[in-house]
Amino acid sequence: MTEDINSFTFDFAKEVQILTKEIGPKAANMLFANVEVVTHGLAPDIDYKDLIAGANVTEQFKRTANVEALLQLLWHPSGSSFALQPDATTELGAVVLNKNTFTKNFFGPQYAALSSLRTLYHEAGHVLLPGGDKGDALHPYSEAAGDAYAALKLLQRFGNEAIPFISMTSWIRSLNTLAGDSEHFTTPVLDKIIANAQSGRRDFTKCGNDEIVKLARDYAEQWTPSAEAINETRPFLWNEHNKPKKLRQLFASTILSSYSNGLAFLIAAKVVQPFLKTGMIYAGKHRYFTKKTRAAYQSAIDARLDGMKIDGLFNNASERPPVTPAAVARALPVILPRNRKTLVFNPQG
Repeated sequence: MTEDINSFTFDFAKEVQILTKEIGPKAANMLFANVEVVTHGLAPDIDYKDLIAGANVTEQFKRTANVEALLQLLWHPSGSSFALQPDATTELGAVVLNKNTFTKNFFGPQYAALSSLRTLYHEAGHVLLPGGDKGDALHPYSEAAGDAYAALKLLQRFGNEAIPFISMTSWIRSLNTLAGDSEHFTTPVLDKIIANAQSGRRDFTKCGNDEIVKLARDYAEQWTPSAEAINETRPFLWNEHNKPKKLRQLFASTILSSYSNGLAFLIAAKVVQPFLKTGMIYAGKHRYFTKKTRAAYQSAIDARLDGMKIDGLFNNASERPPVTPAAVARALPVILPRNRKTLVFNPQG
């Protein structure tokens, strides 16, 4: 039986207990920490016992080769959450949540609890999926695997009521890519998971954690954009100084122009979706297109998708039948919760 997503509240210790039980024996080597932003380095008198949770983790933490070094890693200057996979310096994998991370309020305070849970799942996914710590601007597999695991865990727990939240996350990943963060371009992976959940092709509520891990790996391996596609996309998204173009300029050069490559077009077509409907509340202000502008962009998107060649954009060699333009078109819109007609986004959380 799935949980009610609207009444969910986030309790770190409780969620770690639930997750470690679901993970099983592997969780014995996982450290979970929930920390505040530390602006001047790690406090020397910090008591790590108050920061950690997990099965048998305290004793293992004491046996770590370099406790001081591991504690230092709990400080992250950006105030973001992160994961560490086991390596030569420690026998533990670490999942570190920053309680003050600004990303948890991207969609408004009512989504803070769900965002914290998604972050916990995402960082745990990095530890559970081999190779998940290897990523860069041309190889977003690492983040795709973490996002896939988080999305599947949310669907496992809340059923298809989690789809709007996952869809809004997918939209943000495309927006971030326009801003230069292609390492987190996980939109195609998330949209494929959403499509399979909507179609009933998979009932993720019946999957155990081991199956979720396997599925997350499969989705990330098949639907992460190829390095070649991302590299060819960069000139269309960023200027000669490797800085993101202004949004209106970027929309015009990727959607209204027939010269942009396929992946650049798809990224921009995803980001523009809220403006084709009621607009969006961005940083507290209503941003929208005129009726004439909406029609121009929608017409350009429809024309470009008609007969568009999708082959080669993703690592989906095993996909049969191949991706169709119609399937891509269905994946573009942002799915909102039933009680929302307009996307709300707070860039500073």
